[in-house]
Amino acid sequence: MPPDVMINIATLVPTRACALRLGEKGQTLLRAAAQQGEPSLALEMIRLGACIDYPDTELTTPLVLGLTHLVVLTAVAAECPAQLSRSEDYHRSKRRVIRIAWVCKLIIEQHADVNKTDGDYAPLDLACKVEHWNLITLLLEHGANPERRGPDGLQAVNRLTATGSKTRFLGLVRKNSNPVRPAKPCPCWSGKLLDECHALGPKPYPSVFLCRSVSGKLHGNCRLQRNVSFQEVWYKPKQALVTTQRSYGDPRELCPQMSQWDFSGSTSAFDIWRSYTVVLDLARHEVWLR
Repeated sequence: MPPDVMINIATLVPTRACALRLGEKGQTLLRAAAQQGEPSLALEMIRLGACIDYPDTELTTPLVLGLTHLVVLTAVAAECPAQLSRSEDYHRSKRRVIRIAWVCKLIIEQHADVNKTDGDYAPLDLACKVEHWNLITLLLEHGANPERRGPDGLQAVNRLTATGSKTRFLGLVRKNSNPVRPAKPCPCWSGKLLDECHALGPKPYPSVFLCRSVSGKLHGNCRLQRNVSFQEVWYKPKQALVTTQRSYGDPRELCPQMSQWDFSGSTSAFDIWRSYTVVLDLARHEVWLR
């Protein structure tokens, strides 16, 4: 991954990931993941709420960018001289092609707009250019328009060279003539569909994740030990998981020292100050959650 897009994920906790823009073209971290073929980064950014179709200043979406680089790298590998095909650079490029295709598959399954384009080639055009059948099939299953013409006036089927490939493509088109888009996997990566997971209602914020208090500690080692728990729920308008609720326990459990304070009689200024800091701490939480 290029140094200019390296970032500590911990700094993203309070930030909506889709708004994080890098460089002159407004590149987001999800776009960087699609371009570079970084599955781990793509998973993290989608988990944090990255907008799947968030474009750069040139209106290029992560899916289109990833597929464009897939086409370029595939063409370079195909034209590589035989003596270079055994080099580490060649094999590194081949591995990158596999990773980019995996990230593109992930983005499609998260219901990216498969017909959205910046006026150039659509995702289906690009997948057909390299005859990547897994992506071609997936795009058609998710509603890609096979009749759309690119800037050169050609439909996606005309980008396939072999007659057998065109026949195979038309068979897939007939099979998916009236597709019902497959359900979206839950972006918490539980392995369940969204409708069977977070869309059903709030779920506890994972204790092994960084605490939403931005303390830098794990949630299980921070607020959760003080009975301040966060919950996540699927927020449809933003198409993202958001923290929606927190629960407070007994104030004496939030701050164990409070059980030792005596408020029955005269209260020292220091005890009042300690009480104030606890209340202020909770207030900061409430403001942040809004």
